Formats: sequence, structure tokens, C-alpha cells
Amino acid sequence: MTPTDQSFPDDRVSPRLVIDLDAVARNYQSLAERAASAETAAVVKAQAYGLGAAQVARRLLREGCRSFFVATPEEGADLRRAFGGGEVDIWVFNGYRADTRIAWARFSIARRIWTPRGRSLPDPWRFMWTPA
Repeated sequence: MTPTDQSFPDDRVSPRLVIDLDAVARNYQSLAERAASAETAAVVKAQAYGLGAAQVARRLLREGCRSFFVATPEEGADLRRAFGGGEVDIWVFNGYRADTRIAWARFSIARRIWTPRGRSLPDPWRFMWTPA
């Protein structure tokens, strides 16, 4: 299906997305308060679902978030760079690949191991590596 003149009556109009980081921060605080006895983490994979992983994660860091989940080790490395190091945990959902071994160690990222029943176990390798 191709657009017609009726579908787009004004070529000067284009979509625009405005990211309200204050709203993201309020949402995080609301969740953290509701789960006061547990740690609240942020999933910022796929560029925080299109919102911009670095800007969202830096804002959530200011709000007290200390654990972040990404999809790939490359995303984890990008996030660690955005933080300039820092005392945060970055967890990777995707499995380990030998070609990304250096990124896992250099950027101090960890994987999650999932059991058949869906329980998450800590990564045993996390404590064997130190950042380069």
C-alpha cells in the first residue's frame, strides 16, 4: 500500500517523540516504593525500547537504580561507557558467546542463568573476572 495525498495532507508535518525523563523517574520511584523490600532494576535493552538507553539509564542512576538489564554484551559495554564506569550492575539476557568474552570482562557485565522453572541464578563467572 502506498501513501496517497489524502493519507499525508501536509508534507511539513512529521512525527516527533519527546522523552519525558521526569516521568520515567517518577515511574521508577513509584515501582521502587511499592517493592521497598526488594531491589528495583531497569530493563534498558534495545535502546530502552527506543527512548535512548544512555539518557534513560543515567537518569535512573540519579534516582537510585543500581541494576540494569540489556539484551547483548555490546549493549552492556555501551551502557558501561555511558556511565563512565561506576558502581552499577549490568546484566545481559542473551547467552554467552566466545567472541564477546573480552567485552564481558572489560566492561564488568554479567549474564543471568535461567533454570527450567524460570528462577534466576547469579552468574558464577561474575566474581572471577575483574575489569581491564
